[in-house]
Amino acid sequence: MRICTDTSVETLIVYWLILGIADHLSAKAPGLFSRPYYNTPLVPMLRGHADEQIVRIYAFLRGSALCKICRATGKKQKTCAEARCEKPITHGISIRGLDDLKNHRDVIGHPLTWQLDRAGVRKFVEAKRDRRDVRPALVWDIHRSIVDAQVAAGVSASVLNPKFGPYQTQVLDSILRLCLRPAFPQYLTLR
Repeated sequence: MRICTDTSVETLIVYWLILGIADHLSAKAPGLFSRPYYNTPLVPMLRGHADEQIVRIYAFLRGSALCKICRATGKKQKTCAEARCEKPITHGISIRGLDDLKNHRDVIGHPLTWQLDRAGVRKFVEAKRDRRDVRPALVWDIHRSIVDAQVAAGVSASVLNPKFGPYQTQVLDSILRLCLRPAFPQYLTLR
């Protein structure tokens, strides 16, 4: 599970940090910027990538897989004796936050609210949790839950250490440069 989820968790946390720093800098020095940071072309691309990671994590944790024999036919056979066939990878493991992650996945996949057919996700949207929840915190809690399950099973596990390196600072630098007032000196370096 960790192999397939750690990168997605790190991507979401770094996305949240980039937007948080951009928001903080634009609020503290509004005279430097001619437009909001979220109107730059990079922010929707980052948001789309983060949304993709939400869908990916949920699909991996709750998706089911067929055994080798059933895979050939495309569905579970009545004679299949494989215990894990057609069960999610998290079957039998208690992981916090999967229901909320499912709601976020449904909202991302169906941006028009009339498409949402589950009563639980409609309540979720009506409570505006789709906009108010901090998705990186939700995914971090799921990550911690997976680590707790590993430790409970006797496997040595450590919590992910997200990295904010030169590529991430370059993205932040590009976002902020696209917002600078034309009269502001271009020799400003954020690195």
